[in-house]
Amino acid sequence: MHEPATGPTARTTIREVARRARVSPSTVSNLLNGRDERMRPSTRRRVLAAIEELGYQPNSAARQLRTGQVKTIGLVVPSVANPF
Repeated sequence: MHEPATGPTARTTIREVARRARVSPSTVSNLLNGRDERMRPSTRRRVLAAIEELGYQPNSAARQLRTGQVKTIGLVVPSVANPF
């Protein structure tokens, strides 16, 4: 079986959270995206505990690629010296 990456650049994945909570990755995704109304309270608690134990933080770049929505705006100015 594949071991999760470790080190300063390693990030916990939804799959690792799912494995720890003994649920599917889609169950973790449903909880993270607010679609947990039909989830058993015991399952919700297990997933939240796994997220806490593993220190999971959603990857915003991956989410932007998946949804096609970027929560960033750009501003183009003719000169950085321009106060406006």
